[in-house]
Amino acid sequence: MNADLEAARLLMYQAAWMFDTLGMTPATLTACFRAKYFIGEVVTRITRSALTACGAHALFKTSLLEQFFRDGASAPIMPPQSDFCRDAVGMFELGLEPTEMLPPLKVVK
Repeated sequence: MNADLEAARLLMYQAAWMFDTLGMTPATLTACFRAKYFIGEVVTRITRSALTACGAHALFKTSLLEQFFRDGASAPIMPPQSDFCRDAVGMFELGLEPTEMLPPLKVVK
């Protein structure tokens, strides 16, 4: 859990550093999307591991860990969603132009 948390923290620091030094460039935006995606995945994984380690008592409404679990479970669907973040990072890394990409399931005539 500690290694995941530190990796997520470093990705967020990198995105913040890029924004402070480079401004809002495509690379900076990609770093932000990469950090958001990874942090959402890590929060979900860490809270699930913590619940397993703490046992059933951690599921009670009075437990702070239960709140963290609920918050973490919703991280991948909070805007920008994980799917969008992965798409944006993939397009940038492959050098694709987002305006030229077809939406999913669009019929080309």
